[in-house]
Amino acid sequence: MKKNSFELGMGLFARAFPAKEIDLELCWEMTKDIPEDAYIRSIKRIMAGHKEIFQSTNLIALIRENAVDSTIPNVGDAWAEVLREMARTGSYGQPKFSHPLITQAVQGVGWRSMCMSENIGVDRAHFYRIFDQLKDRAQREEIVPQKLIDNKQLQRLIEQTTERIGSDGVDKRV
Repeated sequence: MKKNSFELGMGLFARAFPAKEIDLELCWEMTKDIPEDAYIRSIKRIMAGHKEIFQSTNLIALIRENAVDSTIPNVGDAWAEVLREMARTGSYGQPKFSHPLITQAVQGVGWRSMCMSENIGVDRAHFYRIFDQLKDRAQREEIVPQKLIDNKQLQRLIEQTTERIGSDGVDKRV
């Protein structure tokens, strides 16, 4: 995202929630990897969906969560797709799924064993559990990607904050 788009979003946010104090430098470092359209959409969602934002609200997390426009299907739709592919291709065919997580979950259970199962309810339960775990991991990575955690500028801000706040937890600037 471009810095001017970030500043526009924060300006809109500050007008909508004037009592919320915002650390612009930290917010920029923690949100600059979000695509511009997703960031603006996130700010609009927050402004339209929240009557107030409290001082303790983690604005960065709120922006990142609202920026995610996930295309991951829900587990019920994923299972329905698996059943359609079972009927279409059978155990020896090559199933094609709309999302890679469905493919991974099917591989986790085993395509042939699912197709030849005498107890599809058990396979469905295994698929649900695997798919939900894969989906949770993918969504966490989408909200907080590893490159954000490894950000050197963010590390510098953390070190500055650590130097500023004493071992007693009191800000030395005050």
